[in-house]
Amino acid sequence: MIKLTEIPQKAEIKEYESTRQSVISKYKNTDGILEVLEFGLIPYPGISDMDFLVVTKDNTEITMPSLKMFTTRERYLMSHMHFIISESIVPFLRDFDPWLIKIDPLIQGDSSPFSIKNVEPRSAEDRFALSLEHIISGWLLSDISLAAEISITGEFPVRTFLEGAKGTEYCFRDLHNGGFSPDPSDPNTPFFTNLRKSWFTLSDKERIDQCTTAATMLIQSMKSLTEITKKCLAKKSKILDITPLPAKEQWQKSLLQKFPNSFINRYTDTITVIYQQNRNQIECFRKEHTSKLSGAKISHMILALPLELSATQNMYLKGDGIVSEQYANTCCTDLTTLPFLQHEAIKTRVLHVNQAAAKSRQVIGGKQPIASMYGAELTDRDKKSGNIRSILGGIYDRSLQKKTRYLLVRNIQKKCTQSICF
Repeated sequence: MIKLTEIPQKAEIKEYESTRQSVISKYKNTDGILEVLEFGLIPYPGISDMDFLVVTKDNTEITMPSLKMFTTRERYLMSHMHFIISESIVPFLRDFDPWLIKIDPLIQGDSSPFSIKNVEPRSAEDRFALSLEHIISGWLLSDISLAAEISITGEFPVRTFLEGAKGTEYCFRDLHNGGFSPDPSDPNTPFFTNLRKSWFTLSDKERIDQCTTAATMLIQSMKSLTEITKKCLAKKSKILDITPLPAKEQWQKSLLQKFPNSFINRYTDTITVIYQQNRNQIECFRKEHTSKLSGAKISHMILALPLELSATQNMYLKGDGIVSEQYANTCCTDLTTLPFLQHEAIKTRVLHVNQAAAKSRQVIGGKQPIASMYGAELTDRDKKSGNIRSILGGIYDRSLQKKTRYLLVRNIQKKCTQSICF
């Protein structure tokens, strides 16, 4: 029997409005902050989170209000750190999120120069190319990790699932519109949607039963989505020669020995992805490590996926800037060629992602509106900020993450790790 975690808390729309006003009050008098944009909808109060994008002056030192300044309830409704974007990058927001339809300027209202009408449109062709990148880095990698986490640990993080599973509908939709998916939507969408709608009316037993079914369905959705996306990218990508990217660390060398003909990318501090040539199945490995000193638990996931799925992110290797440099620094391969989705829209996206990161290097707090920075430092000021305890704590946390990744790789070599294949 699965164990339910992150149980949604009932909430009313008026609480979201109160949180919105709290966000406005904390940002409107902060130097260097020009606007706060809210995007997304709140169809299921208590489950839906709030997404805020803070517009900052380019190349300006700014200290974002800490989330600790918000109440526990407000932090629950928001659920995550706020995004930041430099003022000159706002017109290119659809390069970051091609599905963007609506944004609401909260400080300046209708007179704001940062409304949706100021965001450049994208052609259908450009939108499809950008959607392929968004599908992989924005949804597929995180949802595969979620499906594996549930299967391996037996723990079902309800709110994370209900928010994460909603994206599969749009992934299938765009692949269908592009002529690659036979289904106009994820076949499991009706079940996922009904679970969100009815959550607060279900009994404990009904919740466990339906979440058990949903976990199986998510694996089905991820398997199908991976197959379709692989097929699409195999057709649209080009195989190009690359500058050698040899393994620099022992854990990378060990993985390349275990998974030859692969491209390895440290996607986040807790997820490493192996993109392997001629691979058809998804394989996931997990390790949880508990610090003997603090008792803190850190987990790491390694995903083995088809090489074709790296094509959109590999375009960072053709770019110039903070994120491109970090991507190259965290990658390794024993291959001499890699797939690239060489579409102009993806090239432009890479340019704008690098520019956005560069223009907000003086901002403390907040995160870029992309799924991963591949470990790139968001700000030049982090290393000099904070008290001794927070600085040492950050160093300690990073050492735990490295230790956990090392232990996972060692267990994979010994074939004694938690894993799932689908």
